[in-house]
Amino acid sequence: MDKKIQKKLKTWLDNDLITQDVFSSIESFESSEPQKTEKGTISKTIILIGGLLVFIAITSLFESIPDWSQLILLVLFTFVLFYSAFYIEKKYQGNTFLFDSNETLRNFLFLLATGASGFTFSFAFEFFNTIEEISSTVTSFLIFILSIYLFNKTKYLYQQFTLLISSEFLLFNLLEFISTDTFDDLIKGASQLLIGSYFLRYTFKVFEPKWLGYFLSSISLVVGIGFFDAYLGSDEFIGKMLSISFSIILIWLSVRLSSQAILLVGSGAFLGNVSVLAFEIFPELGPLLYLVIGTLFIFAGLYLNRLREDIKKI
Repeated sequence: MDKKIQKKLKTWLDNDLITQDVFSSIESFESSEPQKTEKGTISKTIILIGGLLVFIAITSLFESIPDWSQLILLVLFTFVLFYSAFYIEKKYQGNTFLFDSNETLRNFLFLLATGASGFTFSFAFEFFNTIEEISSTVTSFLIFILSIYLFNKTKYLYQQFTLLISSEFLLFNLLEFISTDTFDDLIKGASQLLIGSYFLRYTFKVFEPKWLGYFLSSISLVVGIGFFDAYLGSDEFIGKMLSISFSIILIWLSVRLSSQAILLVGSGAFLGNVSVLAFEIFPELGPLLYLVIGTLFIFAGLYLNRLREDIKKI
């Protein structure tokens, strides 16, 4: 069923405008309707290959034209992407080329338009010989504002991704004005933890799909701890223990939230840091040490789970 129809039906059902039986009947009817599909796999493939060749040709010729012409082309390209994205909203519902709906195509065009806007802003500042630090900060701020607007408009995973990335770029550019060589890793680590924690909480409350929000925020948190590890470079043992402890927290959080995305990031961080630490402390016993400790953890987990079930029966 089309997402817009399903959302509208749920709104009617919540406001008692239709009954559950009517809702189920409409849902069953819409689901049984054949999807609008486009034929011509070979023609689509040819079009895609042709488009890629045209893109390569344009990018190759781009450097050979004057700067003012490049700027005009970038502005026109960005405008066409935004115009196409807004125009596609007015078209009929159904499959559109490689996309399952016009809504998906629109959001993908918004993603491309956001990236094109960043290139256009950067090139414009470079064209007018603006100071690099100022141009980078203003560009990241403008893209951040644009990402907020597009995310509030679409609530789609493409815009969720650009919102997090633009937040990262903006914060890093702002930190360039206050960071020093001594505390650079410490400041960057704190900023990553701040962004990761905020997006983790916001994903739990608002973001959909949650897997992407959890995945990106977990990576941000792990990167933040990595900066702290780098800051403690002279005492690598403390840094690695901090990273291992934090990865254990992520694994616990993944179980708490039933999130495979957090589990993937937490497990990867745990295995990576434990591997480095074990081979440094016990270079000869590394694999055997993993086997013993891993087995003990498995039995401890099974015992605790059995104990919890026994307590429930009391």
